[in-house]
Amino acid sequence: MISKEKLSRLASLSFMIAILVVAAIFSAMTAMRVAIRGREVVVQDLKGKTEVEARQILERNGLILKVSQSRFTPGVPEGRIVEQNPPKGTSLKTGRSVKVLVSRGERKYPVPNLLVQVFAQLRSHSRKANLPLELRTLRIRMREKLLRLSISRRHRKPLKARIRR
Repeated sequence: MISKEKLSRLASLSFMIAILVVAAIFSAMTAMRVAIRGREVVVQDLKGKTEVEARQILERNGLILKVSQSRFTPGVPEGRIVEQNPPKGTSLKTGRSVKVLVSRGERKYPVPNLLVQVFAQLRSHSRKANLPLELRTLRIRMREKLLRLSISRRHRKPLKARIRR
């Protein structure tokens, strides 16, 4: 038979285990409730803002900014936000992240300086023909010619206006 002393110890040990199990279940339920509910905020529109401005706006609301990509975007200055995910008006819990696409500006293509090549060819041809070539004068004349050409092209009338019947 089990003595009263052993039975008392077994009962007190069982009671302590039961208290620990109830406390563990209660804390797990409380943690789940806090995690599931949390505080929700509405995502604001970040398009057209700089990365710094967007980060400040999101941090005030408890959200995190993540730059997912950057790409060349015509018509959008460099460093401005082009797209965001999730879109504006979406409800998010605090601590979540908003991914953005940042513009790298317009794509710029390098254009070779053809005048340097033309001058080099003119110099070599003038040396072969024993003609003196003043490079400075030639540069000024070329610039004037290019300037006149660009000005005249800007002020041309449309093609339809020039057609006569």
